[in-house]
Amino acid sequence: MSVPLITKIIPIAKIADTDAYALEESKELARWIEQTRDGQLAIDMYETADDIVILSALAGVDPEQIEIGIENDIVTIRGTRARTISETITRSHYEECYWGAFSRSILIPNPVNKNEARAEFSRGILTIRLPKIVETYRIPVTSFEE
Repeated sequence: MSVPLITKIIPIAKIADTDAYALEESKELARWIEQTRDGQLAIDMYETADDIVILSALAGVDPEQIEIGIENDIVTIRGTRARTISETITRSHYEECYWGAFSRSILIPNPVNKNEARAEFSRGILTIRLPKIVETYRIPVTSFEE
């Protein structure tokens, strides 16, 4: 007994559309990979009554190599961690540390006063303090008599 062969016919134009879509998706993926080549940066972020605080361990980073920017509600931290080994390595057993450029963009949950923001670097820990803006606005109620 023979089993009928089931074949789906896809028009040539449909295949061309699919190929173009796949090509565009692969280009988009390549752009995304290119943008995210920097190493990721681990952070802690918490709030106090007055501030949003961001902490990050940056052992081995020269403070002069750290760049912090605030745009709208996003804080971006960028920098470079340079490997400083002067001797010739004959064999490496572990290579778990990240060396090179790093960056991290963080969405902050509250409006902050950018002009009062400050950053400190002590014992390999970066601390960024962003004073919160307390926005209270009272809406007056008017009465209309008919």
